[in-house]
Amino acid sequence: MFQDGVIVENMHDMPWLRPEQLGPETVAAMTVVCTALRRLQTDFPIGIQILSSGNRAALAVAKAAGICDPVSILLFSKFKHLPFSEI
Repeated sequence: MFQDGVIVENMHDMPWLRPEQLGPETVAAMTVVCTALRRLQTDFPIGIQILSSGNRAALAVAKAAGICDPVSILLFSKFKHLPFSEI
């Protein structure tokens, strides 16, 4: 099986909220999923996207889940790849 990595996203979590409206339940649920995924698959990168523009929440999930892979952050119309060590 060939795979480069996986991105975990709350795609159908409607309505999409602004970052200041995100509740702890979103961060908690994403942390549970990402932690379980990391335990199952330790050898490929995991990216996290929390809609809409929940970049700080996504970083919190990555830290809590022990994901130190390069993190992709969607910034409105710009897409930037950052190594976790530079964040």
